[in-house]
Order: sequence, then C-alpha cells, then structure tokens
Amino acid sequence: MFFDAPAILLSAMFFSGLIPTILSTILIVALILEIAAEEFAWGYGSLIVYAVLMAVFTDINPFVWIWHNPMDAIGFLFGYVLFGAVYSTVKYRSFVKTMAQKVQELKIAFIRERNLDIQPSSEIPQELYPAWKSYLINHLSSSDWSRVKNGLYPSAQRDLIINWITFWPVSAIGLFVADPLRELVNWVYEQMISVYRITYDRIINQYINTKDIDFK
Repeated sequence: MFFDAPAILLSAMFFSGLIPTILSTILIVALILEIAAEEFAWGYGSLIVYAVLMAVFTDINPFVWIWHNPMDAIGFLFGYVLFGAVYSTVKYRSFVKTMAQKVQELKIAFIRERNLDIQPSSEIPQELYPAWKSYLINHLSSSDWSRVKNGLYPSAQRDLIINWITFWPVSAIGLFVADPLRELVNWVYEQMISVYRITYDRIINQYINTKDIDFK
C-alpha cells in the first residue's frame, strides 16, 4: 500500500545490530548537519549510502521495493514532492526574512560608521556603493554573500528551493526546531548580557584596566 512506505522507512531508520545502528545514526546526524549547512551534494551522497545500508543490513531493500511496487513508489514520490513544495514556500519566506535582517543589521552599522543621514530603508548613495559592497563582503559569510550577490528572488535561488523540496523532512527540523531554539537562546543571551557585563568588569578590573585590552 502507498501509505506503508513512510512506516517502512521510519521502522528502518535505526537498523538492528550495533555496527549498523552506529552507521545509520552517523548518517542521519550527518544528513541533518549537511542540509542545515546547505551542503546538499553531501546530503544526496548520505541518502544513497543510507539506502545501500538498508539493502545490506535490513530486510527492506528500497531498490527492490520500488521495482516491485512502481505505482506505490510514484504515489509516494508525488505526495512527498507535494509536501515539499508547500514546505518550500514557508522555508523561502524564512530565508528571505533572515537574509534581509542580516543585511539590515550591517546597513545600520555601515550608516553609523559613515555618519550618514539616511534611514536603513533608504538607498545607499551611489558614490558609496563600492564601499558598501566591500563592507558586505567583509562581514557576511561567503555563502551569504554569494546568495545576496546573485539576488534573493526565487529564480536566483532555484537550487535552494529545489533542494528544500527534496530534503524537506530534514530541512523542516532546522526550520521548526533548531531555528526557534536558536532564537530562544539568543533571547536568553540578550536578557543576560548585563549580568555578563558586570561579571566582566568586576573580574577584569580586579587584575588590569579594561583599556589594556581594548584594541578596537
């Protein structure tokens, strides 16, 4: 049956036996980390290796199952892609918002450093565009800069969107679990920053002057 496929895959997530279980756990963790880091090529490799391990160490051979149940496989694939397409719209919105916030933070800092009389929503003066571009290159990660440089509109991020559809169950872990957890941790940090500052001042001033290590 079509709906047996997800149950079969879930039941085979951790194989019987110590070595197969260790290998499958490593692959699952690696897959999650690879997708979170947008290393999709490695993600495809992990999926292939995982499928081979299933065929070797379990009674479930995905390749044989697909061969003997082509219509079920097509139905499962259709449902999987449909869910992925819906998920990708949510993920794309989150992606654009995150990137826009990163650029906004840098733009505010750039405006402050240059003493510009403009708002973050205003256009950077044309004569400062080379400096603004260099500022982004120096302060964004290489992957983020690559995305910004190519444009954040859907056609420019086609590869990302396709991979979100392909890996939507793993990507969703990051979007709905890891990202909210990160936001919570950042919020806790912001609430505690004054406590950290008091601790810093008290300990540093006990031994040296804070100016001794202020090289900014």
